[in-house]
Amino acid sequence: MFRRDRQSLSKELAWRKQQLEGVFDRTEPPVRGPKPRVLDDRDRRLAQLEQDKALLERKVHQQTLRAQKAEAQVAFQKKVACLLGADISELRDDVC
Repeated sequence: MFRRDRQSLSKELAWRKQQLEGVFDRTEPPVRGPKPRVLDDRDRRLAQLEQDKALLERKVHQQTLRAQKAEAQVAFQKKVACLLGADISELRDDVC
């Protein structure tokens, strides 16, 4: 019978085992794919630390941009003061 239907004995035995276990009697199909991962305290802590790190990196980037803008503004003010002939001795490093 198995050779005629081109089925292997192992497939037939596996099907019978599943039938005895009641796999085919279920109203909903069996859940397939990887099992959902259960998060423990360590995983939650790691996720929180990653969020905190991302927040701090954004803040550092914003502060860096803010400092660059402030430096550019000060350099511009020094050049304007030099062009207007203001005698400001503390601002004369390399502008005039």
